[in-house]
Amino acid sequence: MGQLSSRNKRRFGQRAGVCLAALLSGVLGTRADARIELDAPAGRVVPASESLTLVAGRLPLFDAQAGLDIVFAIDTSASTDEVLPGPPLAGTAHPTPWYARPFLSLTRFLRGLESPSTLLDQEILLARALLSRLDPRSTRVGVVTFAGDLDRLRGNAITRVPLTSEFQQTELALTYIQRLGSSGLTHAGAGVDRAMAELLATRSAKSRPREAGQRAIVLFTDDASESGAPALARSLRRAAAASVRIDVVIVGEEADRAPPEMLADLLETGGSLIRAPREGTGEKDLRRLRYGRARSVQVHNRTSGAVASVVGLTPDGRFSSLIALAPGTNQLEVRISVEDSDSPTVVEVFEIERAGDTASRLGPQLLAERRRLLEAHLANLRAEPAPPTLPVSPPASPRERLLDLEIEPADSP
Repeated sequence: MGQLSSRNKRRFGQRAGVCLAALLSGVLGTRADARIELDAPAGRVVPASESLTLVAGRLPLFDAQAGLDIVFAIDTSASTDEVLPGPPLAGTAHPTPWYARPFLSLTRFLRGLESPSTLLDQEILLARALLSRLDPRSTRVGVVTFAGDLDRLRGNAITRVPLTSEFQQTELALTYIQRLGSSGLTHAGAGVDRAMAELLATRSAKSRPREAGQRAIVLFTDDASESGAPALARSLRRAAAASVRIDVVIVGEEADRAPPEMLADLLETGGSLIRAPREGTGEKDLRRLRYGRARSVQVHNRTSGAVASVVGLTPDGRFSSLIALAPGTNQLEVRISVEDSDSPTVVEVFEIERAGDTASRLGPQLLAERRRLLEAHLANLRAEPAPPTLPVSPPASPRERLLDLEIEPADSP
């Protein structure tokens, strides 16, 4: 028997570790990923002055040797250069130098120094929204763009960033794609095939192999027409055969014209179709994506009886909530419902201390999450109907007050 190469040894070791973890979980009757990990509050202590406390953590979806691998396949064809009506999308406007303005379309030239947002900008905005809800501790993200001409030999899809847990690289790639602009035809099938190559770590891939617990593709495109449907349908069937889930996000006017066959093929992969025809649409549906077994989460304060006012759950199992704590020691119960598991519900109880002048220690990501939850909490308070009030009579005039006096009869002598 010949000697194993270093790559084969690494693969053999990864698979052996996964098999050993599965064997131990079957013998012991518990799963290695059935424990809730708490990220905030740090040290289980919060300052006494904090009225609403951020409680955040995660339910690891996969064993230590595996994780979630997801590739963003972004359409950069010429049709994504279509200008969106209205002002530029928040976070997508980029200035146009004066020397480049004559080479832009007439619409952009007339708009002046600030370029309007396009369908490509909307795709990037939605990709960033999904990226912000993923956990780099268990998830790797790659980026692929697709566009080109009719010649398949020239390559219609390009890997911009291989699968990585360094999300800063993913952010830089999205910014580069946004500034690069749009050109060529739409080849969604080529984008799916390129993304699958990265997920399966084929010879042409730039990504390192990993025993992923789940592999997924999120396809961002503006073209749902019948012309590219056959090639995309073939790619979707190949993805289903390889157990790769695909979710398609369609932006622009084509979002409402997706052929029914596409939805059927997506369901075969376990994925879904998300429509974003206008600005501000699509993000709510992206927040509902779930790649693991966690389906819902509840946070309850056993000490005071309070229930978390707002609770968020990310696609890869991270949760965050705001809850009121009583002075002293609080017992918080976190209950997560789990799909496809021997135990349909995972329950953990944590003791949190609210006392003293301890400063809140939250990282930038947790601070941003706390700010988002506070905004949602305030929005809920504004949406609540005002309590009914009794009608108040106007104050009586001096004459009316005199007429209302009751005169008791004097005692007879």
